[in-house]
Amino acid sequence: MAKTMRVRDRQIKSICVALQAGVPVCIIGPPGTGKTKTINAISKAMNRPCHTVIAGLREPSDFAGLPVIIDGKLKMAAPEWAIQAHMEKGIVFFDEITCTSPRTQASMLRVVNENICGDQSMDGVSFVLAGNPADQAAGGFDLTGPMANRLCWMQWEQDHDSWCEGMMSGFTMPALPKLPENWEDQIPQARACVAGFIHAFPQKQLMLPKDEAGWGGAWASPRTWDMSARLMAACKAAGINGEVEAELLAGCIGHGLALEFITWLRDMDMPDPEAILKNPKEFKIPNRSDKTYTVLASVAACVVAKLTVERWNAGWKVLKAAAEQGTVDIAAAAARQLASNRPKGAPAPDEAAIFLPLFQAAGLLGGE
Repeated sequence: MAKTMRVRDRQIKSICVALQAGVPVCIIGPPGTGKTKTINAISKAMNRPCHTVIAGLREPSDFAGLPVIIDGKLKMAAPEWAIQAHMEKGIVFFDEITCTSPRTQASMLRVVNENICGDQSMDGVSFVLAGNPADQAAGGFDLTGPMANRLCWMQWEQDHDSWCEGMMSGFTMPALPKLPENWEDQIPQARACVAGFIHAFPQKQLMLPKDEAGWGGAWASPRTWDMSARLMAACKAAGINGEVEAELLAGCIGHGLALEFITWLRDMDMPDPEAILKNPKEFKIPNRSDKTYTVLASVAACVVAKLTVERWNAGWKVLKAAAEQGTVDIAAAAARQLASNRPKGAPAPDEAAIFLPLFQAAGLLGGE
C-alpha cells in the first residue's frame, strides 16, 4: 500500500504546482496557523520574489489602476507592487483576502484571471491568496461567486505531528515539484479527459451552489473544469503523487465531484493515445461509449498539440478504424477537431470519406 503523504507536505506541493501552472490558489484557515509564513517559505524555496499585498487595506483603484494622462492618452497606472512583480516574474500574495470588501474584490477579478493590473501586463506572475474564515476575520466578507470561481481553494488543515516535529527539530520544506518546460504538452490530453467526462455527464459541467454559503468556495463551471485540466496536466508532467492531484481538483470543482471524476478516470484505464497513433490499424474500440469518446478525443488532441502531416494522417486512420467498428457518431467530435486543424498543404485523406456527410454542411476538408 502506498504511504500516505503528510497533510502539510501535500498542501505545500499542491500550492507549488498551482503557482507554476498559473492557477491562483486561495488558502483559508484559522489565524495563527502559519499560512503567511508558509507562503513566504515556498516563495524562497522556489527562488521567486514574493510581493505581499494586504488586500483588506486596499482600494479598488489599487487593482483597477489610477487614471493618468500620458502622451495625451488616458492610461490606468498600476501600483508599484504590480510593476515590480511583473519585472521579477514573482509571486503576488494577497493576504487577509476575507477582509476585502465585495467592491474591491470586483476590481481584483481581472488581476487574478487575466494577469492584468490597470494597464500593466503581469505575464509570468503567480497569485496566491490567503485569509481566515469570514466569521474569524475582522469585518470579514465571504468571497463573491465571480471571485471564488477563479480560484483553486484549499482548506488549511492542521497537521499536529508535523508541527510537533517542527517545534522540536525545526520546520523544513518537502522537496518541491518542478514542472518541465514542455509541461503544457500534457494539457490537450487532460482536456480530452475532462471533455469525455462532461460528454457522459453533461449535468456536471455547471453545478451552481445551492445556498449562499456555497458561492464562496469550490464549485464546477466551465472555467474551473478548464483549471482542473491545466492542473491535471501539470501533475502528470511532474510525476506528482495522486494525493496532490486530488487536492487540486477538489480545490477547483469541489471534493465530491473531484472524487467522482477521479474514480471515473481510474475505471476508464485510458490507453496511451501516442501508442494508438503509432499503430492505428490495430485500434479496437473500447466496450464503453464514454471511454471510446474520451480515447478518440485524446488521440485528436495529441495530434493537434504536435501537428504534422504524418500525425494528422495517422489520426484519420484511427478514426476510420473506430468508425468501421460502428462508432461514426461517437468519433464525429474528434473528426471535426482534426478537420478543423488541417496542416497546410495536406490533401484530404481517403480515411476521412466516411465522415464526409458530417462535414459537407460545415465546409470542412473541401478541396485538395
